[in-house]
Amino acid sequence: MRTNLMQFSSFDGAGDEGKFWRRCEGPPMRHGDLTARRRNAHLHIAASHFAERLPAHAFARWQSTADDRQICLFNGAIFKLLSDAVIRLCRTRHENDARGFAVEAMKQSPVAVRSQAHQDRAFACEEPVHQTVISVANSRQRDATRGFVQSHKITVAVNIDAFDVGVGNWRSWHGSIIAEQTHICPPHGQHNPITNSMNSNTPHTNQRLAPFGESIFSTMSRLALEHSAVNLGQGFPDFDGPDFVKDAGKRAIDGGFGQYARAFGLADTNRAIARYTQLRCGFLADCECEVTVTAGCTEAIAAVLLGLLNPGDEVVLLDPSYDSYAACVAMAGATARRVRLEGPDFRITDALLRGAFSSRTRAILFNSPHNPSGRMFDADEYQVVANLARQFNALVLSDEVYDAITYARAHRSIAELPDMRQRTVIMGSLGKTFSLTGWKIGWTIAPEPITKAIRSAHQFLTFCAATPLQRAAADALNAVCDDGSYLDQLRHDYARRRTLMLNILDKVGFECVHPEGSYFILANAVKAGFADDVAAAKALVKAGVATIPASAFYDPTNPDRRWLRFAFCKRDETMLEAGRRLMAQPLKTLLS
Repeated sequence: MRTNLMQFSSFDGAGDEGKFWRRCEGPPMRHGDLTARRRNAHLHIAASHFAERLPAHAFARWQSTADDRQICLFNGAIFKLLSDAVIRLCRTRHENDARGFAVEAMKQSPVAVRSQAHQDRAFACEEPVHQTVISVANSRQRDATRGFVQSHKITVAVNIDAFDVGVGNWRSWHGSIIAEQTHICPPHGQHNPITNSMNSNTPHTNQRLAPFGESIFSTMSRLALEHSAVNLGQGFPDFDGPDFVKDAGKRAIDGGFGQYARAFGLADTNRAIARYTQLRCGFLADCECEVTVTAGCTEAIAAVLLGLLNPGDEVVLLDPSYDSYAACVAMAGATARRVRLEGPDFRITDALLRGAFSSRTRAILFNSPHNPSGRMFDADEYQVVANLARQFNALVLSDEVYDAITYARAHRSIAELPDMRQRTVIMGSLGKTFSLTGWKIGWTIAPEPITKAIRSAHQFLTFCAATPLQRAAADALNAVCDDGSYLDQLRHDYARRRTLMLNILDKVGFECVHPEGSYFILANAVKAGFADDVAAAKALVKAGVATIPASAFYDPTNPDRRWLRFAFCKRDETMLEAGRRLMAQPLKTLLS
């Protein structure tokens, strides 16, 4: 079955407009047509039977890729105007949903350009046309659009009626966009009676997550296993956590803590988190109304963003930034406004940050000590962030998972600044402080109205974190509140590891950023002679040492490709073995 989706034509003067519209089948709808000049010719576009023939929320965009200069000139005019006009048409019909538009699918279909008046000019061709189907972000409408595209072949046919040889321009032409059904797609949710197998080309990944692909941490950990490499990439310790915390976990398992906890946390755990926060930040949070226990800080990030953001909201990210931030912003349907901090200093300034804030700014994600740079932002930088948050009425989402692993000075939360407590969400974690990243116990602390929003998402993500591990977390946090010796030893041990790793990398030939907090070091791969961080990471993993190319922490359209991230949350023998492997194959050898 063939369906005429759209007709279009040219005319030489405004007086011919009525003739054109009368040539279209059926009455034109609210077309929001676009007029453009190209060598004194006009192109008007109408959408004949558009609402009836194609789902009303969908439209198509065509871009020519012809090589021939004349055809490229012609097609460029046609398809650019088609694109603009149909976008305009769709937004006219759905102006309230314009922010919800999202790229749905990318496909290819042929375009036939036929000349009736000048067959000798070889305008007949078939060429690829990239077709982007865009829809309102609604699952039922999205499925309808996907089904239409998968079951139809879209053809753009252009007929040239007159050609002005003197100016090298098409004076008169008309055409149509035709959809031809190629196979039947069953309605959403129904079994396909024709086949039980899924087409290998069928897109399955949610369109908001598709751009992110496999996490760089998963990729490098997989490569580390393939090459039997020492894994200095992913940030997990290769040593176990303290016995007093593990023993608390065993007691909880044997003590009957095997069922669901309250969604927002065991009462004892919430109290312990509030107590720990008072020790670190100087204020006592309401453990019932302001503290929420999550399945690690990564879930806390997701719950915060999903609970607080709406489509059209904007969130400022400071690149390089933990890759989960941008993915969770996308899942929430919001927009990330990414600001690149320039290494090796990675400083925040008002001049750098102010342009990212607007009336649409809902929040800024702030991480100190910072992953991956190791920066502990200073008082002036804290003040820049706080001033902009106040001025634009934005929230500060403060990722503080490395609060206990500091070298330059003690950690300070941005929530401690004047007037910042009421607009700050603190996100913390047990895993980094107690070297038990697999336990996945995290938390958020925020004023009650914000906490309600966070819990509205958290209850449908994990509902609750593991009950016996929550119980053990309460004991662990209370223990360090009673006796600070564990935290003192933790800082001492990591300071020693940092020195060891810096010395190894210096001997190998890397120039490094000295971290002030966290357990990561950035090494300059370009100064070491590599083309970029990815080339360096590939070379090093083949030599037996896995790292993380830090460009994965940037906006992909504006990455800094100089840095490799090394994790030193490892035993001394692990880091020494990594150094031995790198020294055995000097960087000059790896460069080739």
